[in-house]
Amino acid sequence: GKEAPLGGMPLRIVAVPHSPYLVVTSNGFGDQFLAVLNAGNEQVVERIPIKQGWAGLAVSPDAQRVYASAGAEDRVLVYRFANGHLTADGDIPLAPHSFPAGLALSPDGRRLYIAANLGNSAFAVDTGTRKVLYRQQVGAKPYTCALSASTGRLYVSNWGTNTVSVLVAADGKPVTEIQVQDKPGDLLATPDGALVFAANTDRNTVSVIDAKK
Repeated sequence: GKEAPLGGMPLRIVAVPHSPYLVVTSNGFGDQFLAVLNAGNEQVVERIPIKQGWAGLAVSPDAQRVYASAGAEDRVLVYRFANGHLTADGDIPLAPHSFPAGLALSPDGRRLYIAANLGNSAFAVDTGTRKVLYRQQVGAKPYTCALSASTGRLYVSNWGTNTVSVLVAADGKPVTEIQVQDKPGDLLATPDGALVFAANTDRNTVSVIDAKK
């Protein structure tokens, strides 16, 4: 394949549904930004500077909204997306010292789930009202979250405890905590929601979770 020069330290790339576009968040020690790439012609369409960010990025199923974690600013940035361009559309404020990291959207785009890395918790937010629906404690230093559509459960990877917390996505009620290996980072749920994969970043291994148990 080919490479598109972007710069920075890209931590997350998300495809925009039904389009050739990709959205990237870059969150290194230098300039931080969001970028839009056109996968069709392999060109960078634009770069939007941000003050803070940390890996969290989600695009709504209708391709009209982009959500980006703002890290130490304790908020999630919201953008409108149209014709390959991002337009700022306010934010979703969170409690102090939350430090939003990974994000996940419900299949209908009405709920945004947030792993709060310094708050040791997971948030659920109504994307229409931008109000917090619940905040639930999880393990230490949560990195990201993933939704299992078939079971209605939310999975949260916890760096600090080497676990994956399992919550009822609707109300945040704790279900269980699953021991994995060192520093679980990214999570991926299969399209049918039957399995969840956890990348153990300090072991170079992947834990496979049966999401239907």
